[in-house]
Amino acid sequence: MEKSDDTKFLLLKRWLIVNTLGLFALWIFWQTGQVPHFIANDSAYLSKIVLGFFIFIMFVCTVRIWRCSHELNVVHDYQRLLSLGDTAGCTSILSGNSRLAGHIQSIKGVSTEGHKILVDEFRQSMENKIAGSGNDLTRLIQLGVITIFIGFAYALIGFDGTVLTSQKQLFDLIRTVPPGIRIAIFPGIVALCGAWWYDYIFAILQDGTEHLISEIVKAGVHHEEKD
Repeated sequence: MEKSDDTKFLLLKRWLIVNTLGLFALWIFWQTGQVPHFIANDSAYLSKIVLGFFIFIMFVCTVRIWRCSHELNVVHDYQRLLSLGDTAGCTSILSGNSRLAGHIQSIKGVSTEGHKILVDEFRQSMENKIAGSGNDLTRLIQLGVITIFIGFAYALIGFDGTVLTSQKQLFDLIRTVPPGIRIAIFPGIVALCGAWWYDYIFAILQDGTEHLISEIVKAGVHHEEKD
């Protein structure tokens, strides 16, 4: 079997493994009653806001992983056809709308120095495209911190400056704090767990993009040599 066949869906396989483990962990927490407890105590909808943002950035990152996997498959097919001397097959791939086709078209006929500049620009362009997904990890953590502070504001809402004149008033006030503490802590836990999960998914995208850049640059060199 060709190497390209062995690695054809490697990124998607890694994505599937990470998400399977994440969903399994979520299922365990559900079975132990932790997830329903989180939902029942999310009266301010803070955890749901964090969860919604997590699902959104996971979707965006997943789409980018799929695209990266597809582009890698195109490069591998081109390298295989080039090594076999299949000019018609190579021409067919280069007539498409892939990253590979765009890069080879841009370096055609340029000088050695110009080639280096275009390669650097291509690398920077590809890295910029995934920078947003990397920043989403920071945004998720920041959202978790913000919701924690909002939750504590709910928790301390009972402290309205009223002078306590009896022991009963003190005990009543203390009893109102724990639900508010849960409102503060739960979205933070959701954000941290989501950030940990998302970090692994983004690492797949990052590794795949770096590999794609390397393979496209290498294919461009081989194309120039063949010409």
